Amino acid sequence: EQVQAVGLDDAVALTGSPTIDLLKIDIEGAEIEVVEGAGADTWSRVRRMVVEYHDLFRPGCRERVARVLQAQGFARVETLPEPSTPELGLVRACRPD
Repeated sequence: EQVQAVGLDDAVALTGSPTIDLLKIDIEGAEIEVVEGAGADTWSRVRRMVVEYHDLFRPGCRERVARVLQAQGFARVETLPEPSTPELGLVRACRPD
């Protein structure tokens, strides 16, 4: 089945909001493409982030997500692995106060 998709830049632009307090990305393994595909203007509007990672299926995803968030100015970037399966979990980040 085919579905229409939009990138993060377009999704954020569609909100019409100058800032986004919390953005959660959970798209079952395609998170890294969305995170790496967003531009600096989009990231500058986001204050806090939560991104699911799937290193079990996409090795290196967690590190790539964390690297992008740090490069885009998120100061506190932390990994919250699932206790039973640490290859799955969340990357949480926020901008400096």
